[in-house]
Amino acid sequence: MISVETIMTPDPVKLTETDTLGTALSLMADKHIHHIPIVDKSDRVVGLISHRDVLAASSSTLNKHPNDNSNTPLGKIMSHPVVSITPDTGTLKAAQYIHKSRHGCLPVVDGGNLIGIITEYDFVEVAISLLERREVKPFEDDRDRDEGYMDSESPEDLGIDTSSAQNWD
Repeated sequence: MISVETIMTPDPVKLTETDTLGTALSLMADKHIHHIPIVDKSDRVVGLISHRDVLAASSSTLNKHPNDNSNTPLGKIMSHPVVSITPDTGTLKAAQYIHKSRHGCLPVVDGGNLIGIITEYDFVEVAISLLERREVKPFEDDRDRDEGYMDSESPEDLGIDTSSAQNWD
């Protein structure tokens, strides 16, 4: 079993309930991330903010009278409670949960404290790696196994007498 610890992002960006929507938006843009765990003073996960949450809470340029919500505390808009996993959780189990629940990530906690995060992106990276190996490996295996075999296309070129072959059609 491959554990989540092997593919998670350790020490993820995190914020607190009192940090603002503007701070979350800036961090997401600067770090190119879509999920930020919200922690308390003891580094325990109390919520989660996603890029979708930030966009939904942000002022829309389509509104006739847009409000500046950049000072809104994350505690007012974060998702909670949050499902989390431990570093020894299997990657298959984590992937199945993310897929079925349609959550984009799972915070990874050890002793209740945030130590990492695993996201859809992490699983896409794993899939790409496996597909790349699969694309290359059979070709190399076939070439190694079959090297020198059937270099010629016809049985006659290989010295096989086909004059007495029966037609089984």
